[in-house]
Amino acid sequence: MEPFSSAGPTPIIFDTAGSRLAIPQIRLKPEIVAPDGTDTTFFGRDVDADRFPNFFGTSAAAPHAAAVAALMLQSAPTTAPETVYDILETTAIDMAPPGFDFDSGFGLIQADQALATLGNGTPAVILYAGYLDNEHGSRNLAETPRPFDPDVRTLLISTGGVDTTHDTGVLRFENRTDAPVSIDPGLRVSIGKRVFQLWDSFLPISLLPGQNLVLAETANFNFDTSDFRLTRDPVVHGSVNGRQFSFTDNARILLGREEAGAKNINETTRYQIFGRIDAQVTTFAQTK
Repeated sequence: MEPFSSAGPTPIIFDTAGSRLAIPQIRLKPEIVAPDGTDTTFFGRDVDADRFPNFFGTSAAAPHAAAVAALMLQSAPTTAPETVYDILETTAIDMAPPGFDFDSGFGLIQADQALATLGNGTPAVILYAGYLDNEHGSRNLAETPRPFDPDVRTLLISTGGVDTTHDTGVLRFENRTDAPVSIDPGLRVSIGKRVFQLWDSFLPISLLPGQNLVLAETANFNFDTSDFRLTRDPVVHGSVNGRQFSFTDNARILLGREEAGAKNINETTRYQIFGRIDAQVTTFAQTK
């Protein structure tokens, strides 16, 4: 990190109408870090004695991040902006504590890993996690995990829709393959010795190509296990078409990210990509 880099978070004190919020929104900033200090041919200062001046600051880092995003869109032109953001964040290299922090965000972006995760269109089932909080302060609509509500492309297992009084972690499976896939029973979230297995009475579920399955709190329980002082990183286990996977929620999205800022703030967090289950092999690629 450069000594002049700005740290987060970014507090939002007023809503879009100019009214003061009862509880400020704490936005997770910065999200990513990108390189600076690279060579140029005509401006900057030469700090590495290679006779080329070096260019520093956000004005240098931002074009690097934009270039990686451009490579991703060249590889898969229909990729949604939210997916580009998620992949850049989940494939970044941690530069401080594991997961998100207010100095380096999710870490230093990695062009090769971002493109590999995007998969050049390789069919896969993508697994996401998010958080929906309608109980603490004002929810930032831009951070709302979508899709959530049921429609022709989305199946929802939850006690209610996106505007229900939720305070819950959210899992989402997206079928990017060209054939139906089965989300198998046994899907569970474990934190230490405690296990939350909320959806077996609904599983298995067959997802058609292009469909999403969204899983949130049920009548039995929700995901905000940080309320119970279960502060270990959650681990999600399950299988798709009989192919087992397991990943660790290092960013603690499913805990509402309470350790990312002050208590009693709105914890809504848009979907982050955890990994992909390739439709043609039996391995699971984990990202964080």
